Amino acid sequence: MHALLMIPPSGASRLEYWLAEGRREAARHIVKILQAFVPSIPVHILTAEADDRKVFGEASVASIEISQTPFHFGEALSAFIRDKQPETVLYFGAGSAPLVSFELIEQALSIVAASKRPKAYVNNFHSTDWAIFNHPQEIMGMQERLPQDNQMGWVMKHEAGFDISVAPFTSGTSINIDTPMDLLMIAMHPRMGLPYKAMVPDYAQGAVKRMEAFVQVMQKPGNTISIIGRSSSRVWAILEQKTKLWFRVFVEERGMIASGRRERGKVRSLVGQMVKQMGHVEFVRQLASICDGVLWDTRVWMGHQGIWPPQKDRFASDLGLTEEIQDPTLKSLTQAVIGADIPIITGGHGVVSGNILALLEYLEGA
Repeated sequence: MHALLMIPPSGASRLEYWLAEGRREAARHIVKILQAFVPSIPVHILTAEADDRKVFGEASVASIEISQTPFHFGEALSAFIRDKQPETVLYFGAGSAPLVSFELIEQALSIVAASKRPKAYVNNFHSTDWAIFNHPQEIMGMQERLPQDNQMGWVMKHEAGFDISVAPFTSGTSINIDTPMDLLMIAMHPRMGLPYKAMVPDYAQGAVKRMEAFVQVMQKPGNTISIIGRSSSRVWAILEQKTKLWFRVFVEERGMIASGRRERGKVRSLVGQMVKQMGHVEFVRQLASICDGVLWDTRVWMGHQGIWPPQKDRFASDLGLTEEIQDPTLKSLTQAVIGADIPIITGGHGVVSGNILALLEYLEGA
């Protein structure tokens, strides 16, 4: 049994480096949980950053340097399996489990250990961020189908014949640090907020104010929230159970990365088509006329538009830093969003999924 954490490069921009700090904090949490659970378990990190190797080396974590250029997840995972020959792999993306618990890891391992056939326990089938699985050699020939970890659950089930168990939908299994808004939303969580709050830079204060305004909307019974993007019925069910709000839910393109649709240019979004036909300002104005706040997974819109701006542009858009956005289409949409009469929170999958649970737990503890 071996554990593997993959930590992506920090990036060149200040926004990317800030996100890297958040991921590093989450990775520290995972390492502590794993080492407390099985003190003898070999824990490895795969990273391109000397700072990561230094920090985790002090925690008795073995370092593996990224050698592929460009990096390819499937190739790196296969190389690890070929080198270590583990019977069971505990894989975590660096920012994938900031709230993961000892009990959850124990449950996942017991389920996987009880199976004699290929078995995997994943946090999310359509967009996998962490996975615990046996018979790792079964995926050795499928590395080309795994450009990212998001595809793991999908490929393991449909192409490698694994039996897949999916973790219960909780904040501990669904929060992943992929975008700046993920950091801001989990910074409000009562069990994990302090280290993340300390990381929030001055340039993010505009986004913090939008987040605070959105939370105020959630606290008023009878308000209407719109959720746009790769959300799920589980999110809607929990919101209806735990709030006194009305919801408009526009779910599109779940699994667009895991299935390869974004990579193939096959993303199709009715909301994205409306944005294109109406224009950014008019679409946002109409959106504001039917609700009091919005959570918007704008990556679906980007996929539909056929644009995928650099990470620093996407992050700047989420934070409303229009002067740092180079892509003109994304800049125009961002200007419309931050100029709206209602709080609109944009980001990736997390803003319409696990991060909502973090907000609810914050409200329950407030």
